[in-house]
Parts: sequence; C-alpha cells; structure tokens
Amino acid sequence: MEKFFKIVVGIIIAIIAIGLCIVVLGLLLIALIVIKIVALIANHRSKSIWRKGDTLHVPVVDFVNTDTNQKVSFLGCIHIGDNGFYRTLEHIIAQSPNALVLCEGTRETFTDQEKIDKHPYTLIAKLIGVVTQFTMHYQPTWEFNDHEEKLSQLSRIFKILQKKNKDGKTFEEVIKELKPESKKKIGRLLATLILNMTFLKIITSFKKKKWRDKVIEHVIINMRNEYAIKHVDTKKDHPHLILLWGAGHLPGMEKLLRERGFKRTYSKWIPAFTRLKK
Repeated sequence: MEKFFKIVVGIIIAIIAIGLCIVVLGLLLIALIVIKIVALIANHRSKSIWRKGDTLHVPVVDFVNTDTNQKVSFLGCIHIGDNGFYRTLEHIIAQSPNALVLCEGTRETFTDQEKIDKHPYTLIAKLIGVVTQFTMHYQPTWEFNDHEEKLSQLSRIFKILQKKNKDGKTFEEVIKELKPESKKKIGRLLATLILNMTFLKIITSFKKKKWRDKVIEHVIINMRNEYAIKHVDTKKDHPHLILLWGAGHLPGMEKLLRERGFKRTYSKWIPAFTRLKK
C-alpha cells in the first residue's frame, strides 16, 4: 500500500512539474511575442519612413533613366525635425551644384518670414525644441513643382489653427501664455506623437480605409505626386534633378518614375527627428 501511495504521489508531482513547465514555456512564448511586437513598433520601417528606436529616419534615393541616363534624386523631408537633418539635406544638395532642385510647397511658403513665424509648424517645433524645414536656405534657382490648387485646400487646415478661440486668442497666443513646464510637457507629448506616426500606420493598415480617408490620400498625396512628376517630364534637358519632397511621397513618385523608365540605383536612410531626452 505504501509503495502504491508513493507511486501515486510521484505521478502527481510529475504531472504538476509538467504543468509548471508548460506554464513557464507559455509565459516565455507570450514574452517573446510581446518583445517582437515592441521591436516592430520601435523599429518599424516602411518605404518612406523608418523608426529606429527613438529616431525617425527618412530616405535618400537615386533613380536613373535607363534610356536617357537622366538622374533623379529624391530627398525625403519632414516638416519638423532636427536642425542637423536640414543641414544634411543642404550638404547633399551642395554636392551636386549643377542639379536642378524641385521642391514641395510654394516659394512664398519658404520666403515670407512673417508667415513662417506664425505657421503652426514653427510653433510646434518651438514647443518640442527642434526646427522646421523653413530653416533651409532655399536658393533662387530652386523651382517649386507642387500643385498650388491642392495646396490651397491644405492651407485651410492651418487657417483653423490661426483662428481665435472663444476667449479671442489665437493658437500662438495661447502657447505663449503657457508656463515653461507646461510647454515642456506639451513638447514631449508632441515629440512622442511624431515618433509614433509609424505605430499609427501599423494599426490603421489592418483596418479597411473609409472613402473619406481615400479621398484625402488622393488629394494630399496622389494628385500632387502626378502633378510633380509631370513637371519632371518637362525637364528632360536637365541631366540631374533633385526632388525635395515629403518622405511620404516616395512610394507614389517611385511608381510614376518607374513607369517612365527610371530604376533605383542608390538609397540610404538619414536621421531626421530624435526624441528629446527627459
């Protein structure tokens, strides 16, 4: 009887041990999945933007037309970023002094200092502690190949921020009245939101886009891409063109360039926005 009892106890202990092992293995598996998801979010890379840890990177890509040997360089840009990022873009452009630079936006957007100072991007950049693309030294020879009609539609969004609230104050005035600590907190929040743009893209990519989102994407991205590349078609006498456009325009523009006989010959990622240390 005693022997039988020991056998039963041994079997029970073995079952418990096996159960504990299964639980431990299950927890390890869950931990690995969580780590993988966090790594995916922290190091998400798309065709147009790459979040590596606490830094957003954007692409620099060269295309060459296999028939004409014309070169088109795409310099991915973001509206708000590190000061060093915009200096890097200027350095890349300076290395090709004979290239024709074609820019997103309008000349007025980047030369009217009064409008630049009041632009929401400028106010947000100050809160975060970074700068805007308006700090780039735009040269008189640079051309703007953007769709002005579509840009005017986009400008309505910024006009909303420039309107006065019920207290008769603009967005700029409200920000100026904030205490320094409040500005820092808002700056950190905005920096986090910018860094997590890629996380939002991961989440929204699993959901079916509403027709409204498709219309917005068509107006903001696709129609402007088509307009910009049609402008490139008129510059066939220039051996080297540089497209200084938002990084998000790369996938659409690359598709249009490939349709015209261009092939990607070079690409690299450069750091554009770094989360400020607390």
